[in-house]
Amino acid sequence: MHGDAKDESSLETQGKHPNVFTLSSLKVKIPESLCNHLTKQYGSDQVERIIDRMKIPPSTTCLRVNTLVTTRDDMMELLIELLHKISNNESPQMLPHRHEHFDDCILIPSFPRGSLIAPDQAQLSLHPNINDTTEETNTMQLSPKRLSLKCWPRQERVIIVDRLCGEAVLRGSDIFVRGIMVADSGVVAGEIVSVSFEFVEYMPTLEKVNSFQEGYLLKNSPEIVYFSGKARHVVKRAEMFNKSTGIGVDMSIGLREGPHLPPLPKSVLGDLMMLQNLPSLLVGRALDPQPGDVVLDMCCAPGGKTCHIAALMKNDGLIVACDRSRKKMLAAKEFYLGMKATCITPIALNSTNCVRLKEKQMKSVKEIILSAKPSSEDELLDIKSFYPESFDRILLDPPCSALGLRPKLKVNSDVKQVESHARYQQKFIAAATSLLKIGGTLTYSTCTINASENEKMVRFILDTYSFMSLVPIPFVGLGLPGQPGVGLNDCERHMVRRFDPTDLVNDTMGFFVAKFVKIGNGD
Repeated sequence: MHGDAKDESSLETQGKHPNVFTLSSLKVKIPESLCNHLTKQYGSDQVERIIDRMKIPPSTTCLRVNTLVTTRDDMMELLIELLHKISNNESPQMLPHRHEHFDDCILIPSFPRGSLIAPDQAQLSLHPNINDTTEETNTMQLSPKRLSLKCWPRQERVIIVDRLCGEAVLRGSDIFVRGIMVADSGVVAGEIVSVSFEFVEYMPTLEKVNSFQEGYLLKNSPEIVYFSGKARHVVKRAEMFNKSTGIGVDMSIGLREGPHLPPLPKSVLGDLMMLQNLPSLLVGRALDPQPGDVVLDMCCAPGGKTCHIAALMKNDGLIVACDRSRKKMLAAKEFYLGMKATCITPIALNSTNCVRLKEKQMKSVKEIILSAKPSSEDELLDIKSFYPESFDRILLDPPCSALGLRPKLKVNSDVKQVESHARYQQKFIAAATSLLKIGGTLTYSTCTINASENEKMVRFILDTYSFMSLVPIPFVGLGLPGQPGVGLNDCERHMVRRFDPTDLVNDTMGFFVAKFVKIGNGD
């Protein structure tokens, strides 16, 4: 028996009738303790609005032009040509436009519904017709057992993906084979399929059947799924369960729930541009690196902000990029090379514990790098620490609770887990304030809405390190002041920058940026 027949049982013979919902009816799940924690910061009404916005990605695609290899004007021409090819609507709102503050940023508003060219438009109604039971609509030769499940679409076969894959689809991604959990039997390459994602707490147990080539058997099928869209399948059914990599469903030529973001394949972006959230671009601009600077990125992976700093410095200077994970740093190293960011030195380093004791003869960062030997394991330089007051500028974007990411369909962390991030972040801050030169700049950023990691962390820095001074961030109008009542006075609130998911003017992920200057050595 082949994998097709075995996997089909999960849809046809379990006796369950899944409920198919649309994205608008989905309520993001968040632990009660965390919800209460956020309510103390924002109030219950605002928390409800934030949670509701979590499931929807920002409606504008933000691209950062890699000015090390090209110009924004050239990329504008390329994007206009690309978007014209994939669109049948010449409305001005579909065209890319230059960001008013950042000269390396291009914004593309989401497409009006139905403006992308899609094959067989008549088949691509926005939602599956789950109530249609007429035989005339059955054009696929579905089995009697499959037809008995009236909750499933009958005009196209069904693909079910996991929740994380569903989030990626909402961000504009195609569906990779590893994210596909269940598929109707008989799916062939080139066929239009209806895509849904599994959402409930239940996660299916996957069991290998005889061999990997025969695919996976799901012991149970999802009872609640949410419709994601319709698109063209790329591989036949057997291949999607045999492969571990590659695209299974091309979402760029169909219709999907949420903002209809333009498809921008890597073959188009290459080393010329990269997708980057708008608040992330503010981080590099707030740091304001200058040619010749010595810069430290303490938690650099995956590397987008580091590359931005290199571009702002015009590859003139030295950037030390580190993360404690060697695997992440090897991937970052390849990314830096691909983006032509040659001034970056990647090292695997725990930056919470990387400060050497002062000595009479202290080596500079450049001297330490020149004297370091590459690891025999992977050729990353074997560097464990640097001397105090070695860096002109430091970017600290530490691990955080990531409650600002959009779309996010479920939050698993409770309040204890979220608050543990704040304690961990304090360790990075201790090292950063020591490594920074007097007169140097520290930029602190997170992708969360939790004030304990944002405004309260700024309060912690100011109260603990009297030689650190909070300074204003330029680009007025981009983002909001800090949240009131959570540690900062009105003057301090207007120096930091907070991005709220419910702010429809900026319409970004939740994010926070603060900028400090070191005015003494603390001795």
